[in-house]
Amino acid sequence: MAQGLVENMQAVCGQVEALMTQVMAMPPAEPNFLRDVWAGMPDGNTDFSSYGSLLAQIAFDFIVHHELAHGGLGHEAVIKNASAFEDTPHLDDEAQPEGLDDDADRAAAASAEGGDKSWNQPLEADADLNGLRYTIQYVEHQAKRLQSVQPEDSMGAVWKHLLADDARRWFALMVGVSIGLGCLIAEPRRSLGALSNHSHPPLPARMLVLLHAARQLQPPGLKAGIPDVLLLVTALFAMLRTARGSQTETANSALRAFNVQEGIARFEEIGQHFELLASQMRRLAPRRDLARRFPDFLRWEWYA
Repeated sequence: MAQGLVENMQAVCGQVEALMTQVMAMPPAEPNFLRDVWAGMPDGNTDFSSYGSLLAQIAFDFIVHHELAHGGLGHEAVIKNASAFEDTPHLDDEAQPEGLDDDADRAAAASAEGGDKSWNQPLEADADLNGLRYTIQYVEHQAKRLQSVQPEDSMGAVWKHLLADDARRWFALMVGVSIGLGCLIAEPRRSLGALSNHSHPPLPARMLVLLHAARQLQPPGLKAGIPDVLLLVTALFAMLRTARGSQTETANSALRAFNVQEGIARFEEIGQHFELLASQMRRLAPRRDLARRFPDFLRWEWYA
């Protein structure tokens, strides 16, 4: 699974060069948010592939941090002993799974070893949101390191340009996290269905909630545009699917494939669903904390 995931991230982010080349060739009078991302870069630096490498790095960091959260916060012990926790209600006692979404779902189900799968969703939300915090901290650390560095190669110059500025840094972070989530599955599902009927929250729900959380965590006065993030992410996936297939795919068709539009239409319902997951995490937290390996400062009580 890990090799396929990394290959997916590399392939998606490998489309950045072609996309940026198209954007920079557009007439200057035509507004484009990606042209603004590159604004201020030293003249002659068209190393667009380095932008893709940064996004791939952030995407991989998020996936690693998601898994670290599982291990460091004691999730495995909670899942294995979930059947013993009878005082906490299930998400939906009568819900029947629609099938495992992807390799990550199958791995989670296998690790539960027959345990109650209804515990997976709140724990996955916990790993997502704590993984997001860890990724933010990592990217902020890299940005501080670059402040005192004078890059000697074009990649270093691109990374410093993108990370040294607050707005560009947070935009790259939100794009990278979204790409990491998108690469977890080979084929996006066509419908969200019942939100409780999966071992993981559906992809569009996870993506929109993480983007919402990232926006809440941004420095005061900074407003990274979520629509621009979604447009860039879906455009990259569309370009990759076009390159691999026989017909052209548009950003709009990719938005439909990832059910982003359905997710936006059901955002209030998604918010209510995550409130339920937060309620479950409040009940799970004392038992989870008995097995966690991370100290308090590495635990984000998003559910509180």
